[in-house]
This record gives sequence, C-alpha cells and structure tokens, in this order.
Amino acid sequence: MSPATYFYFDQPYEPDFEERGLYWATRCLNSRTAFSFVPNHLYWNRGRTQDGGEMTDEILCTGGCPPLTQPQNIRGIQADLWTETIRTPQHLHYMLFPRFLAFAERAWHKASWEDLTDVAQRDKEQQKDWERFAAIVGKGELERLESEGVEYRLDPPGARFSNSILEINTVFPGLPTEYSLNQGASWEKYNPKITTKLSNASKILVRSSSFDGKRKSRVVSVENSN
Repeated sequence: MSPATYFYFDQPYEPDFEERGLYWATRCLNSRTAFSFVPNHLYWNRGRTQDGGEMTDEILCTGGCPPLTQPQNIRGIQADLWTETIRTPQHLHYMLFPRFLAFAERAWHKASWEDLTDVAQRDKEQQKDWERFAAIVGKGELERLESEGVEYRLDPPGARFSNSILEINTVFPGLPTEYSLNQGASWEKYNPKITTKLSNASKILVRSSSFDGKRKSRVVSVENSN
C-alpha cells in the first residue's frame, strides 16, 4: 500500500515555487504528513479538500466508502520516489530524507494513538508523539545521516520577533540555525540561550545549517513589526 499523498516522495516538501517536486498528487508532502498516516484505518487519512474544507465520505467516495473486507491482502506500506526529474545523488538524498525516517516510523512501529476513534484526542496524542520523534531525529539521526554522507533536506526555520527579541525554531529541534542583519553579507550562529536584541533591525534573514556547516537551507525573511 503506497498512497501518493503520503508516500510518493517526488512531491515537494512545501508549497513553495523554490521547492523541487511534482504536484500531480498533492501540493506538498512533508515529514509531518508522512508521520501522520494511519495504516490500519485507511479512510482516516482522507486529508482535506483542495480549498481546505473537510473531506467527507461523500466527497471521497461516490456512493459511500466501502469497508476493507480483506485486510490480509495488504502486506505492508511502501514509499516511492520516481526519479525522472532527479539527476544527482544529492537531489535523491534531498527528496528522500528526512521524510523517509517518518515513513519508517509508521512502517515499523504502531503508535498508541493510531486506533483512537476520538479525532481530537487522536490529534493531540499524535502531536505529542511527533514532538518526541522530531526531537530524536533532530538531536541524533540527522547528524548520523550527515556522518554517512547523506545530504538530507534542511527545513527552513521558523522565526519571529517577540518584543524585539529574535526567536528561531526548527522542525527538528537541535538543527543549527543562523541569522543575518545585512541581507546575507555575513551570518551569525543563533543561540537561544543568548538574548538577541534587534530593536533597530527592520528585516532579518534566517536559515538552518547542517551540523558541519557546509550546507544551508533556503533563506527566510523575517520582518520586525515591534
């Protein structure tokens, strides 16, 4: 079983024109999406409509969604990466990792939240499990991949100003981040333990970095509206 909207890794990570990938199945497919798949309850993975609305049984299946009567026919789940647009090993690594780790988590481990019928409770427990998983990846697995020569994708960081203090976080905690006060002419390492007063800066650029400092993510621009 290999649903394209969760495990076809030729789709882009984010809905951004700078992201590589095809859009035939979904607008984006990130690590969090792959992690959220529920293998034993297929219709729970219905997602939302293209305009962001609720995907109902009536919309998803003409005439209603039939039950799965022979689950034994599904031997497992599979991730796919079609390579007609991939020309280098680096691009291959980028499209596979780190979201392939999220796929592996669902393939090899059944979480306690997967059978919860209460949607709100399931979402809450899934979010807690994602935070646990993301911390393990960010504080260990990414650096291990790096040591083995895997050029995984670096997720751009999230950033904001709070009372003129720059706050930066990453999808996977522990990934190094940097900021620039001069439109990228020079960069400084971000340290959340050091309060950075930037009251005079109107715009700052931020990016994440590999642990060895050789690779960088896409740059994100942050406006200071305080």
